Amino acid sequence: MEGRHSLFTVAGLRNISNVRAYAAWAAVCIIWGTTFLANGIGIQSMPPLLFGGFRYLTAGLILTGFLHFRKGGTPAPKVSFKLGLAGIAILSLGVGVVIWSQQWIPSGFAALLVAATPFWLVLFEAASKGGERLSWRSILGLLCGFGGIIVIASEQPPGSFRTDYLWAIGAVLLSGLSWSAGSIYTRKNTPEDGGTHVAARQMIFGGVFLLAAGLLTGERIPATVEPRSIVAFVYLVLAGSIVAYVAYLYALRHLPVAFVSTYMYVNPVLALWLGHVILEEPLTTGIAVATMLILAGLLVMQSKPGMKGRISTQPARRLAFRSVTTRPATQQSTSNSVQPAQACRCEAT
Repeated sequence: MEGRHSLFTVAGLRNISNVRAYAAWAAVCIIWGTTFLANGIGIQSMPPLLFGGFRYLTAGLILTGFLHFRKGGTPAPKVSFKLGLAGIAILSLGVGVVIWSQQWIPSGFAALLVAATPFWLVLFEAASKGGERLSWRSILGLLCGFGGIIVIASEQPPGSFRTDYLWAIGAVLLSGLSWSAGSIYTRKNTPEDGGTHVAARQMIFGGVFLLAAGLLTGERIPATVEPRSIVAFVYLVLAGSIVAYVAYLYALRHLPVAFVSTYMYVNPVLALWLGHVILEEPLTTGIAVATMLILAGLLVMQSKPGMKGRISTQPARRLAFRSVTTRPATQQSTSNSVQPAQACRCEAT
């Protein structure tokens, strides 16, 4: 038996940990890739703003209850309130607008437009004081990404010109600005090891804001809600907002940061395929071109020279979470802490 890995040896335990970590990464890819489909199904018989509001409020309350049963400090109340307000920018104006827009654009299109959010983050970073200047890789990535967005905007139904379609696309793109601003503020102001507490507060703030917006705009809960919408709601609360988030944090602890962030390439492709198969959404040559352009732009911007093997090839040993969403790619700081959502956006926490 000597020389072989056993479940009771250190090597054996490490192997088990790796298996679990890869399983967690796969869960993130699958769950966050299916949230667009679930949103599309949910709003078939539920008003979009109320649907999103109840989702985040429920998830936030569940996560808050969980935190009361585990040890750990919470951010100061004043900080929590400010970060809660940032949650409105991230979840209400960011993700909530995406859910609202899916009344007019297919779920796969929405996933592609959301995948383009890192381009806004790069521009924000370059424009901010002391931010990283645009490199030729960033410029090339931006050109590819925005080229893909133009292709999506040109994918009008044959023989028609729909202004609501273009308005919905514009709304999703603007939601990326709100998401980016909220994420940057959250990343810079979240206390170390306080990411989960901040996530819960931001879900509650974002959920309440969406509920208020829905009621003020005339949305009401229908007398009859289709069972599939209820199933989608439960799935989004438990899987999309809680299970995937926990799996994401676990994967970050045990896998290279660069590898974990590759989920952002899987999500839009999976969303497009599911939308086509289940909701019979169109898959055209133009959408294939847009997908390749946006994903190529993301890949170019992430492949910075000199990064390989220096920062992103080791798992994070100590986590200082700076954001809560969704959607989140990762980057390590000089203190070897991980900052989710600095370069990419997932659909939703």
